[in-house]
Amino acid sequence: MAVQAQVDNDNNILLPAAQKWTLSEAQKAKDAGIFVFAIGIGSAVNLTELNIMASEPKSNFMIHVPSFQQLNTQALKNLVAYRACEVNDKPTPPPTPPPTLAPTTAGNQQEQPDCTGMVADVIFLVDESGSLGSQKNFNKEIGFVRNVIRDMDIGPKKTQVGLIVFADTPRTILQLNDTRTNDEIQKALKSVNWGQGNTFTDRALQKMMQEGFTKSSGARDGVPRIGVVITDGNSTYPHFTEVRADEAKAKNIHLFAIGIGTPYINELITIASKKENVYKVDDLTALDGIKRQFSKNICTKPQQDQPKDVCPGKQADVVIVSDASTSIGQMDFNKQLNFISDVVDKFDIGPDNVRVAMVTFSTNAKLEFSFTSFTDKKNLKEAILKRAWTTGLTFTDKALGVMIEEMKKARQNVPKICIVITDGWSRRPLETEKQAAAAKAKNIKMFSIGVGPYIVPDELDKIASDPSMSFMVEDYSALGKIQNSVAARTCSSGKPKDLFPVLS
Repeated sequence: MAVQAQVDNDNNILLPAAQKWTLSEAQKAKDAGIFVFAIGIGSAVNLTELNIMASEPKSNFMIHVPSFQQLNTQALKNLVAYRACEVNDKPTPPPTPPPTLAPTTAGNQQEQPDCTGMVADVIFLVDESGSLGSQKNFNKEIGFVRNVIRDMDIGPKKTQVGLIVFADTPRTILQLNDTRTNDEIQKALKSVNWGQGNTFTDRALQKMMQEGFTKSSGARDGVPRIGVVITDGNSTYPHFTEVRADEAKAKNIHLFAIGIGTPYINELITIASKKENVYKVDDLTALDGIKRQFSKNICTKPQQDQPKDVCPGKQADVVIVSDASTSIGQMDFNKQLNFISDVVDKFDIGPDNVRVAMVTFSTNAKLEFSFTSFTDKKNLKEAILKRAWTTGLTFTDKALGVMIEEMKKARQNVPKICIVITDGWSRRPLETEKQAAAAKAKNIKMFSIGVGPYIVPDELDKIASDPSMSFMVEDYSALGKIQNSVAARTCSSGKPKDLFPVLS
């Protein structure tokens, strides 16, 4: 029988002596350098106990599922395996975060934000995951949102505000057209219950796009759309979060990201539309210190991103490695070919610019065409779309071997890039890892794209030159959502780093 925990006046859980002993032992383990995962199952779990037992960051090491059925899903197995392997990697030092703004006081002479006349549709996405620890802490997040809204000129022809809270499943608390005055919003947000769970930021971004910014919810045409993500931890699936954020930006939604405590600054930068939209504070009490500057920033009309060719005048030799195994099926294989064609369309194809070769693989690997086969974009795209689905097993290592052989024909002093697309784990993972390492040793920049529920994130990361060059999507229909990111990271400078230096 589960021990029933008592709570104090602030709704913080008071732990019995037996549980305190458990937590004491967990702390000893962490002090000894042991990474502790805490996985809770069912409604009787004491989330505070899980939170204290788990290593930092809590969003990586604390997991809560509703039942044993959810515990036995492939997605959760992949997640735990990925996180367990991740702790063995030496973390990359994050870039210097934006300065944390000092708290303001009544006597401070800072300029008061002026949102008078601002016309925008704004949706706040607020983290309600278990790592917050209590209803009181969740209320501090909501209180910050309420304070920001107080500066806004609310109305159906002025600024409209929505609120989505998220953990495992995002919940809409307020639609854009639910309220017409600031007082109505303040009343609606006065008592929002804390839901608890994991940190599925990607699902919140998806709900914002699919349900929040719709005409039925009150979104208006020709009005700036702004999304504000507030979170106290890293997202459960960072790859999917990045995909959803890129999708939102492509829809001209201007994104802000506010991190409290543990979130990595890199993920906040990935979510936000620009670095100036990123805020990082040490704890919930520090939110008041950024309120004035944040309000001033959000009340400045965002500039719409102008579409542009991501690869003008770039040079590279690129090999596309395409999975043609049985598990894909003809229809999804065609979607994969369309995705490859769309990515190639971003390249400046030509004998002196970007050259493309293609390898398909299943049980065996085949060079479909080489760097010199096509020198114009039209014929290249037609050739890609004519590739055949061969069926068979997933021998990714063989495909990487063929790719390395083709790279011997690459030009001197021109970047060499490989993009691997697969829907499952390789049959010989150790050989795949060796071939990927051999490619990187030859200065080949490696990208990996995993599709569907049977991919292994750790293997994708080992194929890629850097974890930020690894992508995951839920199915082949979702590939289009990442095509701009893949093209940009393949052939433009600065995201995540300059991928096109002249190699010596």
